[in-house]
Amino acid sequence: MKLYRSRPNHVDLLTIICSLLMIILGCDKQPQIIHLQQGMTIDQSGIVKQKQLLAPLSDSLAIALKIHGENLNIDFVNCKIDGSRDVTRPDRFQGVGIQITGRNITIRNAIISGYKIALIAEKVDGLVIENCNFSYNFRQRLGSTREKEDLNDWLYYHENESDEWKRYGAAVYLKDCPNATIRGLKVTQGQNGIMLTQCSNALIYNNDIRYNSGIGIGLYRSSSNRIMHNRLDFNVRGYSHGIYQRGQDSAGLLAYEQCNNNIFAFNSATHSGDGFFLWAGQHSMDTGEGGCNGNLIYANDFSHAPSNGIEVTFSSNYLVDNKIVECRYGIWGGYSFETSITGNDISNCQFAIAIEHGNNNLISTNSISDSETGIKLWSRDKQPEDWGFAHARDITSRQYTIAHNEFTNVQKPLDISETDSVALFENKIDGKIDYQSSGKFENFQIPELPPAMPDGAKVMLGENELRGRKYIIVNEWGPYNFEYPLIWLRETKDEKYIFALFGPEGNWIIKSATGFRNGSLKSGTFPNSLIADRTDLTETAIIEIEFIGQSFIDQFGQEQNKGVPYLFRYGS
Repeated sequence: MKLYRSRPNHVDLLTIICSLLMIILGCDKQPQIIHLQQGMTIDQSGIVKQKQLLAPLSDSLAIALKIHGENLNIDFVNCKIDGSRDVTRPDRFQGVGIQITGRNITIRNAIISGYKIALIAEKVDGLVIENCNFSYNFRQRLGSTREKEDLNDWLYYHENESDEWKRYGAAVYLKDCPNATIRGLKVTQGQNGIMLTQCSNALIYNNDIRYNSGIGIGLYRSSSNRIMHNRLDFNVRGYSHGIYQRGQDSAGLLAYEQCNNNIFAFNSATHSGDGFFLWAGQHSMDTGEGGCNGNLIYANDFSHAPSNGIEVTFSSNYLVDNKIVECRYGIWGGYSFETSITGNDISNCQFAIAIEHGNNNLISTNSISDSETGIKLWSRDKQPEDWGFAHARDITSRQYTIAHNEFTNVQKPLDISETDSVALFENKIDGKIDYQSSGKFENFQIPELPPAMPDGAKVMLGENELRGRKYIIVNEWGPYNFEYPLIWLRETKDEKYIFALFGPEGNWIIKSATGFRNGSLKSGTFPNSLIADRTDLTETAIIEIEFIGQSFIDQFGQEQNKGVPYLFRYGS
């Protein structure tokens, strides 16, 4: 089965001829200048010359700008469309920055912030979004703290038949938009990045969607799309290092409800709640039919997830050559069937591969190291009464081929119970071949693996970039992005409080401290650590610090000038 395909060309001969005539007849004309006004509809190609449009909205259904037509090409030339009334309360942002309707529309170089949804399009064939920045839009205010999780912060993406996903906001929300291309998009310090519903044949690549509190790229009833070469790191919530690790259904990549034959390749989705999260959908759960099947998950990095590097459930897919480090579950494959898990590099996980009630699966040529359990297969005693999937199908745990895997420093390489017909071939444990049997070797037909795109960005974390769950720091507005000054309580040892300090280049000095004594430092640079003794635990503890250094963007998207004193604090 061939999954990799080029994007269809939907430009007909008449369009080509008309375009050539326009070039020949109008080559000496200047591009149309577009003057933006709140509430206007852009219905012609052109460029925007103004620097900013302030268009605050107080209605959830309001739209700042509309674009409508066919064969339009609009360059915003880095004009910022700003809808925020109070940048410090992104949970109150409302409305839509740009709404697009029509066909074959390209927008470039737009900056949109301060809205519930930056850009929304429905039934637009051939939409192109290129080199835009949709950062600092809506995000929920989180109730979870360093010390305690708030269950109200859990996300719920299981339904979107009536656009329920909109309640969480998005940088881009596309519905029934075939043949879309999104490249060069930046989204940071928001909640959701690119959300697709009922979309097909999209090409989404070279985007930078990091440090958001929900989903990097999400699909719902969307098939035959290519999601490649994207940076999707630190899309996370529900994590406090050493205290709790929940993820709360945040994810770098999400595929829900009948998403089939998509390609997810060469993406970096590290430090996210789940690196990749796939669920068959409510229709499958109710009837046992369908699923999210035939998806190729290839050559991605899904490391440092609080929950699962990859979660694929109630479906049949291909998991090939992915990197998964420091997750609770490297791969969680509950109720997976006819699934191929091959060539993955999994290390430092509690469970490398775990599948309950799976059947007819291949687990081969994986490298599993420094983990508690290598491969765990099992069944539960009873199925939930409302799971139609479990009652409509044979979900006994059975028919596995486990071959040519290499286990190194794994406490329990195989943990198999209540599972029938497991064939084991030439697996290597700490350098020695073991677990051989004469069972039937079932080989799976792997789909054609796509090459890296010629202009695909290099998105994998470099040697000098932060790597490890200890760098997931989540405050009330989502994950910290290491761009502005921050003091964070790392741990407590009796009366000793150990803080980490991060920020841009410059110097900091403690201006005041209440409730502490014997601080290890009074000034310094970033990164750094500070140890101080608490005094009376019943009184308020505050450390106020002044930073002077290079310019930076704070967590609400506001630029702080170089050399201007900036105060930040710890308070309990």
